[in-house]
Amino acid sequence: MNQIKSLLKITSVLWLTAFSTNSTADVYVCKDDPETNKCNDYALITQAQRDITPLPEKRPTVDFALKNSSHDSIKNGFESIGNTNLYLKRNLWHKGGEAENSSVHLTAKVYKNNEYQKSCHIFADNLPNGKYRTTCKPN
Repeated sequence: MNQIKSLLKITSVLWLTAFSTNSTADVYVCKDDPETNKCNDYALITQAQRDITPLPEKRPTVDFALKNSSHDSIKNGFESIGNTNLYLKRNLWHKGGEAENSSVHLTAKVYKNNEYQKSCHIFADNLPNGKYRTTCKPN
């Protein structure tokens, strides 16, 4: 009887561990050559990639910016709400974009139910409400 109780405890711990570590969002990062502007292969984001900041002394991390984006599509993708996934450029924090928006940002393609929705830029600068400025547009 004690063996059965021990086995049930171990099984419960393993089950909880599996689901608690699997609660992270479906956020992917391009694995292709960053010099090409196309991506055909993605991998789940690693913890090391989640922790990257735009500059060594500057915040936020990739995770924090996605979680605190000013756009619901990004937050939904980060939290895996509504079958929304995010696909990030390989060079996570980068400069570029239109002249007035050429500051450091992440680029994320948003997919819902496996269908492309839009491309978004999540900037490293906060808005007064503490969220990270995010612009999105369909391609």
